[in-house]
Amino acid sequence: MTPGLPPPGPTGIGTSAATLAETSRPARAVAALYCPTAVRTHPALAQQVQHRLHQWADSLGLPPQAIAGHGQLAVLTHPDTDDPARLTTAAQLLAVGKLIEAAAPPPPNPPGPAPVLVQALDIALQEIYDACDTPHTARHPTPAPSPVTSDQPALRSALAALSALPASPYQLDRVRRAYQALAAATPTGSGPHPPWEHLSHAHINAYSPALTALDAIEGYELSPAAAAHPDLQRTQHLAALAAALLQDLAHPAPTGLTAAIARADRLGTPAATRRAAAIHDDTMHAFHHHATELAATADPATGRYLAALWTWLGGHHTFHTAP
Repeated sequence: MTPGLPPPGPTGIGTSAATLAETSRPARAVAALYCPTAVRTHPALAQQVQHRLHQWADSLGLPPQAIAGHGQLAVLTHPDTDDPARLTTAAQLLAVGKLIEAAAPPPPNPPGPAPVLVQALDIALQEIYDACDTPHTARHPTPAPSPVTSDQPALRSALAALSALPASPYQLDRVRRAYQALAAATPTGSGPHPPWEHLSHAHINAYSPALTALDAIEGYELSPAAAAHPDLQRTQHLAALAAALLQDLAHPAPTGLTAAIARADRLGTPAATRRAAAIHDDTMHAFHHHATELAATADPATGRYLAALWTWLGGHHTFHTAP
């Protein structure tokens, strides 16, 4: 079995939700989720990467919050490299993804009908499991206008840094297309845009570009056939969805999943948190299942990529549980 993919743990929806019966505090909720933890910490390296990020953000006029903590996040999620340049590029790609997601207009106040959010997440999971496509594919076949496009300075700069690692033209194209898909999935215009639209389309895709770049960041390359394989795409999309759901639990917001479930089902915050945790765990179990099956027959590069997805999720988990 590929290193980094341990045997599957307990199965079933909501494995960790039972441990949340007495708390709704985000840190406790996230710590109890079915998810690995980081395999390395390196505060000095994280500080070095963060310093580089500040220089990059200043040169582009980006707000400090666009890169807050991203140096630490890059170090936690990429344990296979100690190269500050590679880690800085990884952090830049994460920052651009969040900038695109944040470009969506705010939802109306009060938010729109929450039940549609739960339905949209069900559809997203169904499409990932069965159709091997991201949820936006059928709805947005052509990238829509977005405040962050391939001509936007932050994305152009991040792609240039990726090219300098070096990354192949095919790797760059994969990452560029992931950003175009994210921009296409991000609601634009004057609205109103209910919160389910933002979460079910843009938010669950916000991590896809960074995960698409894993092989380039860590110095190897998936073959075009492997990268385009429906089973690998499904596995990657599940990892991206799990990361987005974990972030929602770590940073509850009125437009997030927990709040939407609370409104839809008239639940208190603790019960809604348990249900959101169950959705996350179901997604992680599905990811683990698909990744383990693929790893059994994978070529070396694909096996390394699957292991990197697992360790990336562990670093992301640790980042959101750190004090």
